[in-house]
Amino acid sequence: MSASSFYMMQKKNTSNLEILFQERNLTLEKASELGRQYNALLPISTLPLELLLKIFHYDMVTHPGPGDPSAYLRSLSQVCHHWRNSALEAPFLWSQLVECHCLPPKWFRVVLRRARSSPLRVTVLPLHGTGGKRYFTDPNVHQALRELGNIGELDILWSDEELDEIVRPMIKHLQRPAPSLKRLTVRFADDDGDVTNIDILRLPANIFCGVTGPLQHLTLSCCMIDIKSPLYHCLTSLSMEYIPESVKPSISQFLDVLRITPNLTTLSLTWALKPSTSVGRIEGVRLSRLSSLKVAGMSAECSQFLSHLQYTALHRFELRLDQLDPEQINLSNLIKQPLSQIEPLRSCEVLMYERQIKFSSRRPGFEDEPGSALFYILLSWVPLAHIRTIFSSLITDISSWASHCEWLTLGLYPDALTVIWWDETFKCLARAFSSVKTLEIKTVEWIPVDDFLCSVSYTECEQPYSTISHDSTASKHIMLPNLRNLYMNTKKPSPYLIAFLQYRRRCGLAIETIQFPKGFDHPWFVRDVKSLCSSVTVLSSDAPVAPVQENSNTLFDNEAMEDADPELDYVAGKY
Repeated sequence: MSASSFYMMQKKNTSNLEILFQERNLTLEKASELGRQYNALLPISTLPLELLLKIFHYDMVTHPGPGDPSAYLRSLSQVCHHWRNSALEAPFLWSQLVECHCLPPKWFRVVLRRARSSPLRVTVLPLHGTGGKRYFTDPNVHQALRELGNIGELDILWSDEELDEIVRPMIKHLQRPAPSLKRLTVRFADDDGDVTNIDILRLPANIFCGVTGPLQHLTLSCCMIDIKSPLYHCLTSLSMEYIPESVKPSISQFLDVLRITPNLTTLSLTWALKPSTSVGRIEGVRLSRLSSLKVAGMSAECSQFLSHLQYTALHRFELRLDQLDPEQINLSNLIKQPLSQIEPLRSCEVLMYERQIKFSSRRPGFEDEPGSALFYILLSWVPLAHIRTIFSSLITDISSWASHCEWLTLGLYPDALTVIWWDETFKCLARAFSSVKTLEIKTVEWIPVDDFLCSVSYTECEQPYSTISHDSTASKHIMLPNLRNLYMNTKKPSPYLIAFLQYRRRCGLAIETIQFPKGFDHPWFVRDVKSLCSSVTVLSSDAPVAPVQENSNTLFDNEAMEDADPELDYVAGKY
């Protein structure tokens, strides 16, 4: 090979290598650029601080874990630089974790430090370990009370075992101004029911020296704050339950308190008042902003209180009465005012026991949500001689507001068979809820269900299961003429259901869908039902369940880090 040929070949190889290097460098640049673009699009790197903190706070509130409440937020601060900086620069998040009963004292101090000047949410609960030894409550309570001027929410549960250690010292500490306090919850847990100390059960009128944020939400359980306290003046929410007789205010005294709370929107009273003797001289109270009202207790005291209370903007009403005697108390008068203000009843539930009647109404789609009732009546320990009269009167009172009801849940329990005449009771129900399209029947046995189906399977002017004319006005004489869907929760077949379906088909108002619960294993019965309606569903009991995955908890060992870090903090970027 000549020198010129060798030179040309070498030059060509060099050129090819340069091209390869250029392509390699170009590929690396593209990969690096793609990597930078991908990292820039990661949510943890680009979420705005305000949105990220809302996510942190939502997860803290909705998924609280056991033990140290700060562990979750401390773990979040170790995910990446952005999360750490966000967590440490959010005093509000740390201010929500001041729980005296489950934070080790050293971490309790760190939480207070990171909360800075943000109003604190402090929780004091009794917590005892084996042998009655207290964990962290004592030192943390004293530490928290030093921050009394910066506490925005205070939740205290006192125990009868803490009278000298916690309760009395804390009451002394609480007689100082709390200018940031807006929400106060005080509960007293008297396990033996033998605590009669007035200084414990009734807190003094000068608590917090009468200086708060001003106080807007007050919850008292098994204890009372003197009704002369100025803390009541600016309340928007007041809840009192199971107040001891020795400190329970009379109805006239409590009405005087309500006169100085014009901004009250939520009021809940559960066994909190005692009747006044001077009924004739009691002046009524008008709460123009009251939107939610709950009253529970003996019928006499509840009736006396409600008869002196007026409101114009009510959206939720709950009434729980014990031992209602219709000869002395008119239930219609008690529920007439709230019924006139709440929205139409569209989803209702009626339960009947031996000596108990329950009625509630909720917005459609919120039937299973606790505390979502718009209108709730619970009558307990009803005298057997009056239960039928009371139930019929209640259904008659709500019939005008039930004309738009589309979903009715009916709870029937056989222990009431001995005291309720079912036929007349069911007819009364059917008249009031004639607009119902979906009926859900809850029971433990078929006996009351059979009685119900028999009662609504004929018109009031004919015998059961007789053939009626098929003219255009026939549906007007049929019980529950708009009923289309039926949900059953009993696991036994009933010939009365077949007869009911046959009757509806003869009337030209056949039931469209029926649903049976899990475990309803009667193929022949389901087959007969299918021949009488459009759709039959039996809930399956073998639905696939996702396997439980074991998650490793070894990523963050906070206790080990605490021992290795005297500052109880982590250096940003180290982990």
